[in-house]
Amino acid sequence: PLFSGYIKMDNGSMKIKELGKPIQNMQIDVAFDREHMKVNTFSGQMGDGTYSLTGDTLITGGGLKQYNFAFNADKLFIDSSFYRGPFSAQFTFSEGKFFNRDMPKLAGSMNIEKSTISFPGIPDSSTSFLPEMLLDVGINVGNNVRFYKSMLYDMDIGGSIHFGGTTEHPLPSGEINVLRGTVEYLRTVFKIREGNAYFNQLGSFMPSITFKGDANLSRVKVNLSIEGPVGNMQFLLTSEPQMSQEEIIKLLTFGNAD
Repeated sequence: PLFSGYIKMDNGSMKIKELGKPIQNMQIDVAFDREHMKVNTFSGQMGDGTYSLTGDTLITGGGLKQYNFAFNADKLFIDSSFYRGPFSAQFTFSEGKFFNRDMPKLAGSMNIEKSTISFPGIPDSSTSFLPEMLLDVGINVGNNVRFYKSMLYDMDIGGSIHFGGTTEHPLPSGEINVLRGTVEYLRTVFKIREGNAYFNQLGSFMPSITFKGDANLSRVKVNLSIEGPVGNMQFLLTSEPQMSQEEIIKLLTFGNAD
């Protein structure tokens, strides 16, 4: 098909069910000229933050070709069940090559600060929900970022990570560190003494975890160690004075080891 014309909108708004704040001041100006589509303006506002998308592509019988788009989010305020706070990012979406094969490429960075993040659970697969594309994406976790899930964990975190490779086989690097916080296990809140998420598993977006924490119950100090890749973590309990695993579990669960 060959196209001719344009799509324009001025000062539109939209409410998405999963987001607490509406998208406002939406501006759209997209022009079509035969196979060519050009996004002159695609912008809006959420909270005090803004977003914008510009770029162009060819619409062919074989799909999009020669596409080149740039997206920018400046302190876009997201209010959802898994993320609450400002979100800033700069991304490009263009064509790339992977072993002489043309593939979409997502490149850029995002910055997270003054936000609360909560993950409802661990996905069955870390890659199956994403379309296949090349990656060159950095994530910086800056000041005042809280990782929180009621009755599971409450942590202040910081660090940076990077994902290269492809969505089918990501190449991760970097780490996220726990600055302070707690984790709950067997109805007991443990204060974290050391906490790190190392992104070192080739072919996965999920990190390897190292947590060490302790809790004082009556005259017993219980130490909790959590290590291993997410989805296959090993939990180890020790105590001072020394007790067996069974005795420690009874103490944590019922309040005594008898």
